Amino acid sequence: MKKVRFYNVCPFHTDSFGMGKPRPVGDYLADVRQHAVWADENGLDGIVIYNFNTSLDPFLTAQTVLAATKRIRPLVAVQPSHMHPFVLVRTLSTLSYLYGRGVDLNVVAGASPADQQRMGTTLGYEERHEHLREYVQAVRQLAMGEAHLQGSHFQLSELSVDPQLKPDCRPQFFIPGSSDASCETVRKLADSSLLMIKPLQEMREEIERLSGSRDDLRQAVIVGVIARETEEEAWEAALGQGADRRMKLTARLFVSQTSSLQHRTNVELAERGDVFDGHLWYGSDKIGIDAPKLVGSYEQVREALARYVDLGVTDILLDLPSSDVEFEHILKVIQPMMPQAAARNR
Repeated sequence: MKKVRFYNVCPFHTDSFGMGKPRPVGDYLADVRQHAVWADENGLDGIVIYNFNTSLDPFLTAQTVLAATKRIRPLVAVQPSHMHPFVLVRTLSTLSYLYGRGVDLNVVAGASPADQQRMGTTLGYEERHEHLREYVQAVRQLAMGEAHLQGSHFQLSELSVDPQLKPDCRPQFFIPGSSDASCETVRKLADSSLLMIKPLQEMREEIERLSGSRDDLRQAVIVGVIARETEEEAWEAALGQGADRRMKLTARLFVSQTSSLQHRTNVELAERGDVFDGHLWYGSDKIGIDAPKLVGSYEQVREALARYVDLGVTDILLDLPSSDVEFEHILKVIQPMMPQAAARNR
């Protein structure tokens, strides 16, 4: 069985998911370091850093994470329209040289058609996925040593980066997969898929479709967690986490502008019901931006996560909690699933 890995999510520099009012710089940097150190000290494997046109440069944020920690690997979202493969791998090489660790990549075709258009990217949906596949091939070749690629979008010959990445610092590629085009990309090129959590039956079907004949493909899911000593306390906490009007509008705006099938499916499932499989909650006002949440006692949420692991999930990305208080509750859920961390913190 593949090792189950855990990640948390890096906070944003604004008060509403890359939009809204920027936070004071000192407060934001302290928050990033706090999230990163919490993951580092409690046995998690990495921290997810999102990347939108309205976000800060994710690799500069990754450097802040690496400087504050000793072992976790940032998982940074990248879009082919943002960085040439050479620039990306040179950045990875620089960070691994400075900090002795690798950075993994969440490669996305681009969630917002409007943002793509503003940047002069006029490729259609299928072409964008062809572009993404060539991009991953180019980045992987460069990370391995030298790129030779004569494609429709990249023509690279004897291109290399110095210093070269050591084998343990080469990136792993996480690629979202739901549409037919993205599913093909995952099967061909990903080290791990990347999905929003769904009800068990839908999750089972999606994992089977993505895996195909590949036994080595990892499966990552993004999920929120609200857990307490008792189920009643957990639901009380969940229902008390209402979003303000601005966040509700932000969530609606985000979903209306995205081309991500994962986010649209998220909203469609929320319209079908608030709770699936007893504990998967779609009732948050921020649904569409936030992933669905597993709600229950520590044991119930842990057992729910174990059912997803039984389906083939190998990487659990813990969505941003509503407050720092949630970290201690999340840890009580996941630590028994992390024997090395449990031993370290006794």
